[in-house]
Amino acid sequence: MINAKQQQGAVLAISLIILLVITIVGLSSMSTTTLEEKMAQNFQADTVTFQGAESAITEGVEDIAFLNDVFAAGPDPVTPTSMNVTYSKPSVTLSLQGEYQEKTARTGEAADTVRQGAAGLNLYHYSITGGASLSNSSVRAQHVQGAYLQGAADSTYTDDQGGRHVWN
Repeated sequence: MINAKQQQGAVLAISLIILLVITIVGLSSMSTTTLEEKMAQNFQADTVTFQGAESAITEGVEDIAFLNDVFAAGPDPVTPTSMNVTYSKPSVTLSLQGEYQEKTARTGEAADTVRQGAAGLNLYHYSITGGASLSNSSVRAQHVQGAYLQGAADSTYTDDQGGRHVWN
């Protein structure tokens, strides 16, 4: 039979080992949770900048005045035409640039009510670049989208001095 004097301190040693194991498991869980939180924040930042860049492109494609300015600059300008874009989130900065690429003749189809090719219509091709960045962060997104407008074969525009020009 083992007497009580031989067992003194065994419970303390076992308790300390169990406490150490529980502490290590707790610290490991905290580290994993912190990493997952950072991953979620990065995913959210990527999503916000992605949506911002797409929003800038949508606004540029739908703004006829912007596309007219891009058209007036002509193909391969020294500096692409830019436009300020506002966004509902104040921490996101958007940018928008556009370049006129080329025009192509629109061919008519027999199913059309008005034969568009015969009507002298062209497709005017644009390259629209939308960008978004988060303040106090290195997260950025830049998207490029092609767009075209259908217009008359000889389109005109007015320059800053009021002169009217034909773009052929």
